Amino acid sequence: MSIFKSRENCSSRCSAGSISLILLIVCMLAGLAAQLALFFTGQEMQQTMENLTGRQMRTLCYTAMDAVEGRILPEGRCKLAEVVMTPSGKSVTLNYTSRYSDDKSFYSLSFDADCSDNSICELQRLEFFVPQRLLELGAYYPLIYKTDIEGIEYLAGADIYTSKEEVAVPQIIFLEGIGINIVNDEQLHKKGFSSKFYHIRDKDFNFLGNDVYYGSTVFTCNGSINIGAKSKFPGRMVFIAGNGNIKIGSGVQMEDAIIISDSTVVIGPGCRIKGVVYADTIRIKGKSDFILADNLVARFSAKSFIS
Repeated sequence: MSIFKSRENCSSRCSAGSISLILLIVCMLAGLAAQLALFFTGQEMQQTMENLTGRQMRTLCYTAMDAVEGRILPEGRCKLAEVVMTPSGKSVTLNYTSRYSDDKSFYSLSFDADCSDNSICELQRLEFFVPQRLLELGAYYPLIYKTDIEGIEYLAGADIYTSKEEVAVPQIIFLEGIGINIVNDEQLHKKGFSSKFYHIRDKDFNFLGNDVYYGSTVFTCNGSINIGAKSKFPGRMVFIAGNGNIKIGSGVQMEDAIIISDSTVVIGPGCRIKGVVYADTIRIKGKSDFILADNLVARFSAKSFIS
């Protein structure tokens, strides 16, 4: 029988729903394991037990994440339960860790199951919160700059806004070691974007262009982001250049995009960008269409993923 020891000081709103669901799942798995024991012996049985324990640990994490239902939990680390797995007899501790970036633009919630044999399973969810000021301005202005804008002669009815505030670039360093780091766009060309956020630690990242990049995500880079001509992004996208420029080639199509740079955004001719561009300097190289998003969503959520 599985044994649970709930931590007395743990907030009931953080644990009650999760524990009851976890208890049900583990009991079901324990029954399945008892049946398996009739068919396997020796080394084969040992390997089966290890695999079963791993599945039980993953189930604990997924069950807890489902019980949260997308809510934001109080910051900090909390031990939810101690579980003795059946039939392996191994002890597993279930914890959660909830934390924000310093500027509150990114949020991470993770559940980890730590086993007495030193194995660990961690399930994580990421959130990105669009800055409130950008949400307010982006409802009326597709182009927002602080220092300079070039090429306004190419604008046809698109309103622009000069911000007196510093360009507040979200603290993408929060994604260091969490976001996906890739060298080039070959993976994106083949499979599209992962549901996990991206953080490119190299100086620059180049989208080669002439391609459709499916999926929705937050794509950040420590350096510059260069988007090749005739690239198409049909999903919801956030592009953030932490210490560089964003260069958008000619004929690029974006259906729901937020583009942020503390330096310069360069936009080639023939583009269609639905969303908002937010930068220190904006350079428009030819006639393009800039369209207000129907509804700039305040929160971007990555699907939970095994870390």
